[in-house]
Amino acid sequence: MARLGLTGARLDSAQRVKGDGQRDIEAVLQLVSGQAAQPVVSVDCVDWPPSQVLADPISKRCDDREQVILVERWSTGVDVGDAQPRLDFDVVRLRRIGATGVDVAIDPKMGQRGGELTHVHVQAAAVAAACATDAPPGSPTRETLPNGAVLVRYPDLPAIDSVGPEVTDVQVDLKLGSPDGDDPNVIFGDLRGIQAASDGTIYVADSQALEVRVFSSTGEYLRTIVRRGEGPGEILRTNGIILSGDTLLWVNETRQWTIIGVDPAGNELRRFTKPVWVRGYIWDGVFDRLGRYWKETMHEDADSYDRREQATGLFNDEYRSYYKSYDLATGGVDSVFMGEGDYLEYIVRREGRTIYLPIRFVPSDITVVHPSGGFWHVSTDSYRLIRTREGGDTVVVVEVGLPVQPVTADDRSAYVQEFVEHYPEERREIEAAAALAPEVKPIVERFFVDDQARLWVKRAVPLDASPFYDLFSEDGDYLGSVRLGFTPAPNTVLWVQHGNIYTWVVDELDVQYVVRAPLS
Repeated sequence: MARLGLTGARLDSAQRVKGDGQRDIEAVLQLVSGQAAQPVVSVDCVDWPPSQVLADPISKRCDDREQVILVERWSTGVDVGDAQPRLDFDVVRLRRIGATGVDVAIDPKMGQRGGELTHVHVQAAAVAAACATDAPPGSPTRETLPNGAVLVRYPDLPAIDSVGPEVTDVQVDLKLGSPDGDDPNVIFGDLRGIQAASDGTIYVADSQALEVRVFSSTGEYLRTIVRRGEGPGEILRTNGIILSGDTLLWVNETRQWTIIGVDPAGNELRRFTKPVWVRGYIWDGVFDRLGRYWKETMHEDADSYDRREQATGLFNDEYRSYYKSYDLATGGVDSVFMGEGDYLEYIVRREGRTIYLPIRFVPSDITVVHPSGGFWHVSTDSYRLIRTREGGDTVVVVEVGLPVQPVTADDRSAYVQEFVEHYPEERREIEAAAALAPEVKPIVERFFVDDQARLWVKRAVPLDASPFYDLFSEDGDYLGSVRLGFTPAPNTVLWVQHGNIYTWVVDELDVQYVVRAPLS
């Protein structure tokens, strides 16, 4: 009891034998200060359905959060003393555990001492706490795992339509772009990257114009520092930029497979050949705080390409994922194996044309680099975030109890409409691909790390809902949620720098606009 922070306590329990041999057991932990104290909660009968364990019979009678109740509802024909169900700790969540089927609920305050609660044993009673229904979203339990990693569990987080101090609604306060006009510097053809310096200066990469343009914090065009060409500081193709500090802008040159570093005036400072010769729509390489550049790469079996070129209909293939690093100081290249995975797609071949249709809402494994070293991992079918060291040792695990969202008929219809617009003759095949989507969506859609090493986790939401992100520290602390008051363009990402979100949006004419949205 002392390890629970209780200087004195008395455990009282009672049981009632029912005609069918089942027993209901109630255990109440009473704080003792000099003399026996009355229990905070007086439970008249514990023979209620499991769904009511945290309902009004307890919460209405609770007037002190600091005191603790232990309540067990026992439903088994065996004698109480014969069974030893394990204690399982969670926050405001009922779950069946152990061979005897115990319903458990844990108060967030007790979660802070999670591992120590195993020393409380009341004839195999499970632990529950008064006032658990009043716990605010984001109240965790913490547990140290045998390997030294910390497991942080959140029973719930604010709903995507919540209004309160935990949720920040962000709105655009700056918009750059024009559908036409006399100034070509504010007309964007194919945006691929946005970065911001600490003074608010904005760098914008346009892949169509093959330029990097610079704007002031108020949106005034200042200069163009990177242009088309093959000379120093010039590019032939690009899909993104990354700003290191305020004085070095990296440009991903995808034609020459080179990364070029320029200063704010556009003078080339250095360049290096990319350790990974792959490119995506938007550059997702990372420069960590240890002076290394990281990029993910995937390897398939030698015959994967041939099999894919011959396949029609549903195609499934496997791959091995690695993160490769390039040390900027030494030029050394290293790699870290991430694991194996697979992907699904629907292949349509007709009259010399091949169409590769993705299967939407299929869960996937995502890994991002942590700026101080190591990685964050998530499998999108569960809200379980794992931070590991480069060697693979787990440091932090974050689990969040959120319900899954169903894949609706509207979701499938939107998929069909999206692709039929481009391939009207393939409607039947597109509908077949839409039908292959699973019944439920992944809980997590994507995640990334911002300039303060905070993890942004994007939840999967209904089609008509605003984009919604949960923020966590590198230690797994929930920092709040962010709901966007605008919709970023398809296939783009967010860059969060110096207290602002940067991305782009499109209008009904598909004209692109750079936008900034402050977090405060």
